[in-house]
Formats: sequence, structure tokens, C-alpha cells
Amino acid sequence: MTNSEINRLDLATINASQVVITTAIENQICQWEQESSDAAADGRILSALMCEHWAFAAQLLRSITINELSNLFWKVLDEQFSSIPPAEDFEVLVEVA
Repeated sequence: MTNSEINRLDLATINASQVVITTAIENQICQWEQESSDAAADGRILSALMCEHWAFAAQLLRSITINELSNLFWKVLDEQFSSIPPAEDFEVLVEVA
């Protein structure tokens, strides 16, 4: 991702997208875990194991997604702060009472 692309992103959008994406993944994880439990209760062990593996893979995907979006958040934040001009030396005047 180039600096010009990073400059066009805003932190609120990154945060909102992280919530939406991780919520969707979490919902899918819950669904697969429930399907695994139901399949095991019905004696369909291979189906239960398959759903359990899918849920685990989705948990990994959720972790990777959170990590990557957090990294992007910090890149944008760093870029925004680096574009702020440095503060000049200020003379502080203190009035003594």
C-alpha cells in the first residue's frame, strides 16, 4: 500500500471495518461450532470434525484479520502524525504574581 493510499484512509473507517469483519467471522465460528455439536450428537463424527476444523480455521482468520487491520491502523496513524509539521521552539513567558 502506497503512502498516498494510506493518506486517504481514516481511522474511524478502519475501526468500523474491523468490527464488521470480525463480527461476521465470529458469527460464522459460532454457527460451525453449533453444527459440529449437533453433528456429534447425531453420531455424524466426520461432519462434526469437519465443522470443528472450519471453526478453528475461522478463529485463525479472525486473529489474522484483527492483526492486519491493527497494523493498518497504526500505519495510518503514523502517516497522519508524520505529516504534522514539527513544533517550533516556543518561548514560554511566565508571569510571576
